[in-house]
Amino acid sequence: MEQPSYYAILTASVRYDNRLTDSEKILYAEITALSNKYGYCSASNNYFDKLYEVSKRTISTRINNLKKLNYLKIELELNGKEVKKRKMYPMTHTSIPIDCLLYTSDAADDTPCV
Repeated sequence: MEQPSYYAILTASVRYDNRLTDSEKILYAEITALSNKYGYCSASNNYFDKLYEVSKRTISTRINNLKKLNYLKIELELNGKEVKKRKMYPMTHTSIPIDCLLYTSDAADDTPCV
């Protein structure tokens, strides 16, 4: 695995998404720091559990929530049924206005969020 970048990226859509825990936001930022020149991170859950001193199950739950909310795209390279490599692509939601993430049906105007 490559060295982490000097900086991490925490997009506005991730920062202001109240469905994410603070720990999930930090994990997302770490994944961006570990993303290589091809735009993906191949770090294992074992790497993250040692880094943050939590269980692999906790890391798995955090990654699954980021995936469920479309902040991560995950590709698996398999060797039979065994995972040979996992690629985690941090996704940006630049097409989703921040207002749509902050407000629900009680938005100031009646403009629907796309």
